[in-house]
Amino acid sequence: MMAARVSPLPLEQWPTGLLEEAYKLTNGGINAENHVYCTLANYPSLLLAWLRLGAHLYRRSTLPPRQRELVILRAMARSAGRYPLTQHIFVARQCGIDEEEIAAVVSGSAITAGEDLDKRLLLAVDELLACGALGETTWDALRSCLMVPQCLDLTATTAFYRLASWFLNCCRTPLERDQSPASIDAGEAQVQLTGDAYNGVPRIAQLAVADWPQELLAETAEWPRFKDRPELRKAGVYQTFANHPSLLDGIGGLMAHILSENSLSDCMREIVIIRSCARACGAYPYRQHVRIGREVGLSEYDLTALAQPQPRGISKPAGLLASMVDALYRDNTIDDRLWLQVTEKLTGEQFMDVIVVSGFYSLVSSVLNVARTTLEPGDADLPANFYRRSAE
Repeated sequence: MMAARVSPLPLEQWPTGLLEEAYKLTNGGINAENHVYCTLANYPSLLLAWLRLGAHLYRRSTLPPRQRELVILRAMARSAGRYPLTQHIFVARQCGIDEEEIAAVVSGSAITAGEDLDKRLLLAVDELLACGALGETTWDALRSCLMVPQCLDLTATTAFYRLASWFLNCCRTPLERDQSPASIDAGEAQVQLTGDAYNGVPRIAQLAVADWPQELLAETAEWPRFKDRPELRKAGVYQTFANHPSLLDGIGGLMAHILSENSLSDCMREIVIIRSCARACGAYPYRQHVRIGREVGLSEYDLTALAQPQPRGISKPAGLLASMVDALYRDNTIDDRLWLQVTEKLTGEQFMDVIVVSGFYSLVSSVLNVARTTLEPGDADLPANFYRRSAE
């Protein structure tokens, strides 16, 4: 077994008050001694932000427990997430999913054409992870049996558990003492998607701020992003997520961490976001963050290169960050060669932030692609070659 790159922090070494805050966020619903949480505890603000979104997707999801676990199992199998897959096989059994079904979901053999909701969900997971979007056939099939909040939870759950796989793979988080590694052979991705999945009439209406529930208005008014500029809530991204207030509240912690509390410089953060949006075919956040990238001082050359399949010729710091993002999307981890470069240039917190920023903007891109959220005014368009590559 390979040694951990980020060693789990024993519970007795957690900063004072962190465990109490973690229990408060989850209503006491975590086993804090598990290695996933002890790994995250090396970075307390990230742990708390992670738990806030995880608590929604696991405990308050609008998907029934069985379907939630099917989505999680397939997402982690496609993302080679050995630690979280091992954990959720146990949860799946508790939800009544038998060993034969688990094996079929992990291998992909359960994904066949048909009217069954389980099959529709699993096909959606494969399309989302392969392309960052849903084709018309899959979307129509889902909407025939799921409400909008459930479609949003499906999309966010898929992306979040890929992020969890990336994070734990890169940190080489060890299995718990009483666990044996699950076998992962996810088979080929099942995809019924064409290039038109990224374009067309919006699928999910953008909820005007005036129509938001009072509780959501009060909660978001205190977010660092909106405290001094509440008008920013009028952006299409927030009006899309507002169709599911609990999910919008769930992403608030990670959004605040990434935009206000993370260890990356503004330029580093925007390099990672722009490259991730390009890899995820996220036209909406790509346009927004190219504008922000210009504001924080990124060169036009680097901005252009970051949107190309092979970003050649960019500065060495930008190249390292882009290589990390590419490795996550391609391999679901970073290899030893790249890890050596990372340890020479980045702190442990910066290493973790690159992974989390990449995964979070994969989530945002997928939700906005599925919803077909209308782009904000601007001139930064994602090159068509990314759409063609993802739709193949």
